[in-house]
Amino acid sequence: MILNGFGVFAFIWVGLIESFISLFGYSLLYKYHNGSLSVLHANWKRAQTLLRDSWMLLLSGLAVIVYMRIDQIMIGQMMGDEAVGVYTAAVKISEVWYFIPMTIASSIFPAILKAKEFSQKLYLERLSLLHSFMFLLALMIAIPMTFLSDPIIQMFFGEKFSEAGVILAIHIWAGIFVFLGVASSRYYLTENLPKGELYKSISGCLANIVLNYFLIPLYGIKGAAIATVISQFIASTLFNLFFKRTREIFFIQLESVFFGECSVV
Repeated sequence: MILNGFGVFAFIWVGLIESFISLFGYSLLYKYHNGSLSVLHANWKRAQTLLRDSWMLLLSGLAVIVYMRIDQIMIGQMMGDEAVGVYTAAVKISEVWYFIPMTIASSIFPAILKAKEFSQKLYLERLSLLHSFMFLLALMIAIPMTFLSDPIIQMFFGEKFSEAGVILAIHIWAGIFVFLGVASSRYYLTENLPKGELYKSISGCLANIVLNYFLIPLYGIKGAAIATVISQFIASTLFNLFFKRTREIFFIQLESVFFGECSVV
């Protein structure tokens, strides 16, 4: 899409289409299990509540789509298609791991919810454990990928994309904050903070745009990779420090980096 000159709104439309396809698939699965999708049997009050509570999460998802792809669009505009191709080669390998935190967080989320019903202390301990595990897992991916980035790029893309090796070595560290961000998103859901999730995504989007604007002219595609790491840190971690409702999750994230126990006050 980037190489064919599509803009940022193309990615938004792709995200929406993907959501509708997923919705269609879930509908078929529901009907397959003898569920009823009749309008007459719909609970419209419940539907209105869900829409009211979820529209900010939808906007947040769109903002994430934008800020995870805006670097490639800006590289294309500032450096050309060849630079985009090299950068995208590194990003594809760097982001292939991002399904892991989603899978882990989704499977553990029910246990976190149950812990909150039982005890606030147990709830925070489980959140802390999740963040520590996510950080350790991301670190186990980032360290070897940093040292093996050059041979990995050459193995998958050939000598022509050799410059992507150093990009991968930088970009892979954004995964640390992606993993922590996915873990903290469960806190946002549990504490019913959809506005916070939206503002967090917007802050990451704006940070990525500003950083790319200044760093790409200075460092080329390396600057874009650096901008991605910093903007992920801002959106996934630093943002939580500046608001009272999210400050405890910031300290949980901070403690997870040092493998400390949850002792938020």
